[in-house]
Amino acid sequence: MPTGDQKQRLNLHLQRDVESLAPGRQLLCTEGIVAHLAGDGDLEVHAALRSPSRAEARWELWQVLRRLRGLYPISDWTVDATSDVDDDTLTTIALDLHNAAGGDLTVLDRPAVAAEVARVGGAEDRYRRWVNEDPTIRTSLKIAADVQAFADTRDDVQAEILAEEQLAKLGMNLMLAVGGASRISPPRLVTARYDPPGATGAPMMLLGKGITFDTGGINVKPYESYVSM
Repeated sequence: MPTGDQKQRLNLHLQRDVESLAPGRQLLCTEGIVAHLAGDGDLEVHAALRSPSRAEARWELWQVLRRLRGLYPISDWTVDATSDVDDDTLTTIALDLHNAAGGDLTVLDRPAVAAEVARVGGAEDRYRRWVNEDPTIRTSLKIAADVQAFADTRDDVQAEILAEEQLAKLGMNLMLAVGGASRISPPRLVTARYDPPGATGAPMMLLGKGITFDTGGINVKPYESYVSM
């Protein structure tokens, strides 16, 4: 059995069938998952996902991996799955592992899943870096410039950036008032439209706000309001 004094690779093996699960030290046994730890070198985790709920399987599996990560220094991660684990479930779990491993994850024997994890995981890594970046660098101007630069590399994305004059004409006074509190992060409204060829159905809109400076006190609500949040 592995010891906790040196870094080891964690190899996660997923399946649906409990009866054929490799023997080992039991890590967890619930209605949703059975997990064993085996091997004398790397951390070999064999898990049978019994729950039909992807969200439940994902949560219970992470309880197992979280404990192992606390016990052993893990160098990198691999994941594979039997054919009865569908691509969507494997992709969801692999993205969790990608984030936990800081990108040091290898998806085995499923090239389509590996490609999707690399694509989505890479985007999550980029946005995480943005969130963690110094706000004096990741300003509203920088965010707008990065969105525009991304749109310029694609034929199916168009970006529009509205500055103070356009916002005033549209009557967006609240945005102007809040953004006006910062000299290095002036208010900007960034719209990116994704129009892939052959797209059908109603459009989907995602809204978000990028706060790049402190817009208020840490406690602007009474205590009673926090309790119910």
